Amino acid sequence: MRHEQRVERAWAAPWLRTVVRREAMAIGRTRRRQVPVEEEVLDRIDPAHGTNVEDLCERIDERRRAARDLPRLKPQERRALGLLAAGHSYKEICAITGWTYTKVNRCVTEGRRRLRELEAEHATNQVAALQV
Repeated sequence: MRHEQRVERAWAAPWLRTVVRREAMAIGRTRRRQVPVEEEVLDRIDPAHGTNVEDLCERIDERRRAARDLPRLKPQERRALGLLAAGHSYKEICAITGWTYTKVNRCVTEGRRRLRELEAEHATNQVAALQV
């Protein structure tokens, strides 16, 4: 923060972001040097997320499947499912999109159905590939 007087107003936000990022990285380096690491704990826990490694792998797998399958949904289905995943209720989605409750319900239902069909299709393709 010793250079804050020299920072122009237009560059204040990017400058501050850089300073905060560098400080956070320095704190992380210091912590890694000071905190003892036990292999047993690392096998069970992911320190960045405080969760089981198996759960983390499952979430990564879900994201990969979503990245693969979401583009194959209709745009309205993607939008409805995305808003629902972000924690919005059906009524909130209606207000955000201007759709009726029935349309929101239909988009969510059809989007979920399509995702299940695509997942089943990929599972069938994987079994077929293993049999060859």
